[in-house]
Amino acid sequence: MLADYKRKSNIGAGVFLLSLIGAVAWISTHPGQNLYVDGGLLGTFLGVTLTVSWFYAVWAYVKAKGRSGWWTLAGFAGFIGLIILLFLKDLAKAGGSIPAGTQPGPPAA
Repeated sequence: MLADYKRKSNIGAGVFLLSLIGAVAWISTHPGQNLYVDGGLLGTFLGVTLTVSWFYAVWAYVKAKGRSGWWTLAGFAGFIGLIILLFLKDLAKAGGSIPAGTQPGPPAA
């Protein structure tokens, strides 16, 4: 895995977990209310933060494996998509760069 993207993925996952803890705390203290409807600005903030940090973490994880960012779309498939992403072959050498010929784009001159 590429260390820089792995670090970014860990940061995104951390922000996601903190936001999730905040959302659960709000929901548990306001029974019978909807966070996104009754939560006002806090509900909107937590909803956006959860969504953005989730896809940022998945994108960075995919990039850390040396894959195209388009693999992030597998995150929309829920649990099945996560299983697919976890079992993707790591094209990047540990701590190194993506091997030649595996990264999409124009050929080097």
